[in-house]
Amino acid sequence: MTLANKSTRSPTFGEAAKPFRAAGIPSRALLPIAPPDAVVSENSSLARNRKSLGKVPGRFDAHRQEWTGLRGDAITEGIDKRTGAGAENWPTGNVGIVCRAFPAIDCDVNSDAARELVERVVRTVLGDCYAERLRGDGPRRLLAFRSNPNLQESRRVRKATWEFRLPGDRDDAPPHKVDILGYGQQFVAAGAHPSGDAYEWHAERD
Repeated sequence: MTLANKSTRSPTFGEAAKPFRAAGIPSRALLPIAPPDAVVSENSSLARNRKSLGKVPGRFDAHRQEWTGLRGDAITEGIDKRTGAGAENWPTGNVGIVCRAFPAIDCDVNSDAARELVERVVRTVLGDCYAERLRGDGPRRLLAFRSNPNLQESRRVRKATWEFRLPGDRDDAPPHKVDILGYGQQFVAAGAHPSGDAYEWHAERD
């Protein structure tokens, strides 16, 4: 699932979200993400953490032409209909997906060998049942799954993190990192990473 936009105009959230809705992802689970180059309100949470631009949900003020953080329970429960309708024309091609219904494994690894190891473990434990998001030409991947959003609290997927090294890794190299993204989190499914790399989906794992 790759969003192609040949126009010089930035896509709107509605345009960027369209292929995900067509794939069966409910509108409530799709979040507008403040773009990497967003103009932000100086009083907002985005201004206090500008490195998060391109990664975290935001709200666009059309009158002021600036972004603020998206308040409320959107990340845990999904976006409400009123906000979702208003977001259709917000100027961002970055789309987030709520992990309550779509948990994910974020492979923040530094080599193809580490990526292949993680994917082998996932297929062995969970099966070949995930969509695979790519980011640029590097080894980092996100493996997305579908879950029942109405699971009891004790059965919901929760955040977890592991770090590991492989034989042959340099001593001064950072460890490979794997994050489980679950209830109360979201991941970016479309648009541009702050580095400029585009988010795309593996054609055979979409």
